[in-house]
Amino acid sequence: MTYSYYNFGIEIETVVRPYARRPNFTRQDWYKHLAQKLENRNVPAAPDLSLRYSAHPEYYSSKWFITKDGSLQGAHEDFVCMEIVSPVLQTNGKITSVLAEFWEAMSVGFEVQQEKTCGGHVHVTPTNAQKRFSMAELKSVAFAAVVFEDAVHSILPFTRRQNRYCVMNSKSGGGGLSQACEGGISMSLLRTVRQRLNNISTPEALYSFMQANRYVLWNFKNIVGEGCSNTLEFRGGSQFRNTATTMKWVAFVIAFIGLALKEKLVEGTDFTHISPTAPDFDAQMRTWWNKIRQSALRVKLRRFLPEDWRQMRVG
Repeated sequence: MTYSYYNFGIEIETVVRPYARRPNFTRQDWYKHLAQKLENRNVPAAPDLSLRYSAHPEYYSSKWFITKDGSLQGAHEDFVCMEIVSPVLQTNGKITSVLAEFWEAMSVGFEVQQEKTCGGHVHVTPTNAQKRFSMAELKSVAFAAVVFEDAVHSILPFTRRQNRYCVMNSKSGGGGLSQACEGGISMSLLRTVRQRLNNISTPEALYSFMQANRYVLWNFKNIVGEGCSNTLEFRGGSQFRNTATTMKWVAFVIAFIGLALKEKLVEGTDFTHISPTAPDFDAQMRTWWNKIRQSALRVKLRRFLPEDWRQMRVG
């Protein structure tokens, strides 16, 4: 089924330069500093005061959570690396106001650096009673992720296309999909993938087929395990630096998922792979992008997506 709105959360990888000069501040002190800037605006926030990095829950319910990012390294003593995890948000809420408050609080205390190693992640759950996608819905999204893998890869900024923490699912060595795709994606291969997905009956089997680890464009890791967040995660977004760059990737991810649920390509035979080497690649991309924007319109997010898909690479 399709939904009129979705729950989502974001993870912001960032490198910042504090305006204040506090030589004795630890990274935990800077986390508290940002949390206080948010609390001053009545935005609930919590700093991670642990001295050691550990895997953290991917989806928080009520507060912005400021923590360490395991993939970022401090490039300069004046900079602070961090990851900020949003509370659960809804696309039918005042999301631009919420994000504007966050970025305003950030700008009061820090200057966000443009950093090619940073990216933005978007987590999505449906708004049904269980707040989880059914197996049929997961298969629809998984198959769309394969069918349109090259199309999605084409809209990514160059730095994300080359980033080892968000590789294409078909290149995730050790996963069932990567083994099937050793010869490249073709219509014949897609028919095989469709059959294999339709034979899958558990979230664990779907995860093992789609990837070897969580460092992929479309991450299904969070649908398995006790206490999992049940989210579908997209890890390919460019660095979130303001409300506009954040919302364009939120809009894209939710529109992609909504389109996948609407078309249900895994159940039919009417699908076409968009190959970058095809003579009509640009025309196919325009058609696909129009569908994405129409899908975004159904959840009132189209205003955040550019008319030209190439503009997704910018910012």
